[in-house]
Amino acid sequence: MMSGKTSKTRSTTQSQLRPGATVAASPSRDSPLSEGPIVSQAASKADIDSLKSELLSSLKSEIIEVFKSELRALGITLGNDLLTIKSELQAVKAQLSSDKVANEAAVRELRGTVTGMERSLSVCTDDIAVMQQQDENKNSALNDPEDEINGEDFVEVTAVVDEHAVSSNSR
Repeated sequence: MMSGKTSKTRSTTQSQLRPGATVAASPSRDSPLSEGPIVSQAASKADIDSLKSELLSSLKSEIIEVFKSELRALGITLGNDLLTIKSELQAVKAQLSSDKVANEAAVRELRGTVTGMERSLSVCTDDIAVMQQQDENKNSALNDPEDEINGEDFVEVTAVVDEHAVSSNSR
């Protein structure tokens, strides 16, 4: 059988036969004519199979290189995307931290306001209780004048009022 050697030139693959294979492949003038086409067909089939396997191996390596370069590009793109996402997450985290500090300050301020209002309301409640007690005392004094003035005192007060009235009329 004849084995070929492949070389690449200008994006085409050509099969080159070894010098020893050329002699065996070409029909000799001494051999009978019937053996020439059979040997030539076998050699041709071997050359085609050899050429196919060489093309496939060449294409495999080119496809592998294309896949590798695409994977590298994809890895770079994914890396850049991950860096972008990471920086955006850090910005969101910083904003959340800032918002948290502001909210905590607002809550502290509101707590102080509520505490101050509680104190004021407590003082007001105490004042209202004192005023209610005083009002009840006054109401009870007004509703029951007999308790404060006995009969004798009442007569004396009435006499004083009458005297005052007579003296004011005579003037």
